[in-house]
Amino acid sequence: MDRVPVFKQLMLAKPSLARGLLWTAVALAVPTALRWVVNSGGPSETPYVTFYPAVLLASLFLGWRYGVATAVLTGILVNRVLRTVPLNYHNPPDLVVIGLFALTCAILIYIATMVRRLVQDQAEAAARETLLNLELLHRVKNMLATVSSLATMTARHSNADDFIDAFSGRIAALSRASDLLAAGREVQLDIARLVETAIVPFRADGNFEVVGPDVELPREVCVPLALALYELSTNAVKYGALSAPGGRVLLDWAPGAGNRTLVRWREEGGPPVSEVRHEGMGSRLLRSQPGLDIRLRFPPDGVACEIEIHRHGTTHANPR
Repeated sequence: MDRVPVFKQLMLAKPSLARGLLWTAVALAVPTALRWVVNSGGPSETPYVTFYPAVLLASLFLGWRYGVATAVLTGILVNRVLRTVPLNYHNPPDLVVIGLFALTCAILIYIATMVRRLVQDQAEAAARETLLNLELLHRVKNMLATVSSLATMTARHSNADDFIDAFSGRIAALSRASDLLAAGREVQLDIARLVETAIVPFRADGNFEVVGPDVELPREVCVPLALALYELSTNAVKYGALSAPGGRVLLDWAPGAGNRTLVRWREEGGPPVSEVRHEGMGSRLLRSQPGLDIRLRFPPDGVACEIEIHRHGTTHANPR
C-alpha cells in the first residue's frame, strides 16, 4: 500500500455520508454499464460477475457498511433489471444462486474490511511511534537540562570536597523519580508512591509522619516534586529537624482551591532555624522547580514549606 499512496489515503479517510453515497452509486453504475455493454443492452443469466469488484472496492475504500449496501443494491438491481428471468425465492436452485451471491459478497466484504483495518492499525502505530519519539526527545532534553542545572547550582554552593556527595545525592533522587515514572505507562502517578520513594533514604524510627488522600499527579510534575522533597529532606538532615534526636517531619497533602493539591512540609523538634538559611542552595533549587508553586517559611520552631500542584482527582485519606 505504501507504493500506491492514493490507495492508502482512501482507506484511511473517513468518508462523509454524501461522499459515501456518491461512490456507492458509482460502484453500481460502472458495473451496470459494463454489463449492458457486454450483453449488447440485453439481460444475462450470469450478471453478478461484474459487480463483485464493486462490492470489494466499496468495502475497501468506504467501509463495510457501504460494502453491504452495495451488495444489497446489487442483488436488487441484478434480479430486477439484468437477469433474463428474475430469481424465484421459492425455487431451490434460485435460492442456491442467491446464497452463493450472498456468501461471495460476505467473503469479499470481510477480506476488504480486514485489509482496511490492517492499514489503519499500521497508520495508527506509525503515528504513535512518531509521538513517542518526540516525547522521548523532549524528556531527554528536559533531563539533560535538569542535570546541567543541578551540576551548576551544586558547584556554585558547594566546595570541592562536598561537590561529589551533594551532586551524587541529587542525581540519585532524580534517578529514583525517573524509575518510578518508568514503572508503568500511566499518564498520572499516585502522590503517595512518589512521596514514599522520595523520602525513603531519610526515613527511620518514625521521623516522618505522612498522611494524605489518594491523588493522581500529572507525570510532568513528578520529577520536580521528587527533587523538591529530596532538597527538603537533605536540608532537614543537615540543619533541621532530622539532624536532632526526636526531630520529625510532618508531611501531608490535601485538595486545594482551583483543582490543585497542596503539599505541606513542617519540621518540629529540631534546632532553632537561622535566617542565614534563606540564601542556601536548597532554597534556590526549590524555587526553581518547574510546574510547582513553592512557598518556604522559616519560623524558629522549624522549616515550613507549601507546594501547590495541579490536582487530578482524590478519594479518602490514608495515613501512612
